[in-house]
Amino acid sequence: MSSPRITMITAALNPGPEVAETIDSVLSQSRPGLQYIFVDGGSRPEAFARVQPYAHHFSCLVREPDRGISDAWNKALALAEGDVVGILNADDHLLPGALDHVSQAFGAHPGALQVVHGDAIRLDGTQRSRCRPRATSAASWYLGMPLVHPATFVARSVYRRVGGFNCDRRIAMDYDFLLRAWRAGASFRHIAEPLVVMRGGGLSDRLPLVGFHDVRTSQIEAGLNRPLIETLHAARVLTRRYIRPMFGR
Repeated sequence: MSSPRITMITAALNPGPEVAETIDSVLSQSRPGLQYIFVDGGSRPEAFARVQPYAHHFSCLVREPDRGISDAWNKALALAEGDVVGILNADDHLLPGALDHVSQAFGAHPGALQVVHGDAIRLDGTQRSRCRPRATSAASWYLGMPLVHPATFVARSVYRRVGGFNCDRRIAMDYDFLLRAWRAGASFRHIAEPLVVMRGGGLSDRLPLVGFHDVRTSQIEAGLNRPLIETLHAARVLTRRYIRPMFGR
């Protein structure tokens, strides 16, 4: 895979004005053969009007109701033709040259790498912070999502091997998929470059307890240590419900 073809996926339902920056950030990447699939889950006309001007730039545009984020991503995966797939949320954006870094990482290890992941810049209002993933060790998966999903790119062969996203997961479908990939022996490599800018306030921030439940269920289904799973899950819930509010967080 000397210069892999990349497929980018964005799924949206009633996107905000940030979606223009999202789309522009993908279209401005100088990657030959880039495939960009946009899935709209049936947005209101005024919201879809933010996407409409770009319709002729997409490789594929799917506009129909879906059963949630996992279903939308799976629809796009069924249309993906690239060797490598990246998923970008409709309020995040790629940094200039991000896909060049990804391509170089895969190209330097043809056939040996299946997951390449980088850093991200997180925006919370006017505050910016750099998010760095944890090492993908056995212990890291017990602590929740070790990677930054918008900065993670996966060989399409991994999806063919372990399947797509679980529609039973409302929040942590990305964790569920990557845990399955890791359990199946996929090789992971971190590149110390910020690849995306992502905004706080997404579903995982708004519904953390649902995300904790998803993570617990995925860990159990993956056969991780059950007593340790339950202990860590209880600690996360306790911290979120009672300890963080004491500090106004």
